[in-house]
Amino acid sequence: MSEPAQKLKALEAENKRLRSRLEFVEEYNAAILEALEADVPWLRLLGLTAQQSIIASVLVRRQYISTESLALILEAKQFSGDPKAIRTAMATVRRRLMPYGVEIKTIYCDGYCIDRSSRDKLRRLADGFVHATGERETPKPTAGTEH
Repeated sequence: MSEPAQKLKALEAENKRLRSRLEFVEEYNAAILEALEADVPWLRLLGLTAQQSIIASVLVRRQYISTESLALILEAKQFSGDPKAIRTAMATVRRRLMPYGVEIKTIYCDGYCIDRSSRDKLRRLADGFVHATGERETPKPTAGTEH
């Protein structure tokens, strides 16, 4: 096989791989955006804005999110994906969730993560909002902390 034919074959294989990856990423992002709709209302009851609720909601569903992925999700929901805006929103999310024992960590120059214990606490907060009557209840901070 000639050198140009080999290069063409390699480029076609790379193109196929990238198309497959793009399809996966598009499906993944669509699934996350769909999942966000259900979580945002209960997070708003914690005093978070819509943008901050989206950030917290993503962390409930995933242990880790890169800054780039978070920016794409926020932009898809018509919010700023600017890294500085994300850092500011994340600081508020941390401050609002800290009284409930939820800790969000920064992975320097990469993204954010939340450990299983904190994710479980957030899920319990969500479960605690709705009583058998369907009424919503404001969550109480964990003992020894102020809200």
